[in-house]
Amino acid sequence: MNWHKARSYSTLIWICCNSLCTVFDVLISFTLHNPGVWQNEKVESKLKETTTRLEQQLAEEQAARLKAEEVAQLAQMKSNDEIRKLRENLERAQRETEELRKRAEKGGCAIL
Repeated sequence: MNWHKARSYSTLIWICCNSLCTVFDVLISFTLHNPGVWQNEKVESKLKETTTRLEQQLAEEQAARLKAEEVAQLAQMKSNDEIRKLRENLERAQRETEELRKRAEKGGCAIL
């Protein structure tokens, strides 16, 4: 590398450093004159955290609700099945009772 290029790189680096210093000076000045700016970012960060936590909680509660609905649906199906069986038993008992009553009226043997 020749001296001319090295000098132009040095100049470029010097310009960049001065530019960065100027940017930092502006940021420091801005921060000193507007102290609430960083607090707003903290509030925004806290808001994002809270939103994320609430979205996660909502998803968990929705999953729990779906599970509870499945359990309730299974319980309802079992209950309906039990009711059907009980009705069938009741109808059979009523038919048998009616047959025994008719036999008793005719004077037949109630045991057989």
